[in-house]
Amino acid sequence: MSIDDQEQARQAYQRALEAIHLLRSQAQDRVEAIQGYATRVHRARRLLEDLDRVEDYDRIADGLLAESAGGGQ
Repeated sequence: MSIDDQEQARQAYQRALEAIHLLRSQAQDRVEAIQGYATRVHRARRLLEDLDRVEDYDRIADGLLAESAGGGQ
């Protein structure tokens, strides 16, 4: 193998290595985006659950207040 062949092989190897790094970086960016989306979905689900509990708590409070106003305690 001549020096020119070695240089071409080295350059080809370097290009392949750069392509691998680029693809790995892009894949990592996608993973982080998916994880961020999952976090936002989880947060939204918790907020919806909290809203459901607010209605329950309001009903309980209304019932207790009505009971105490009527002298039930």
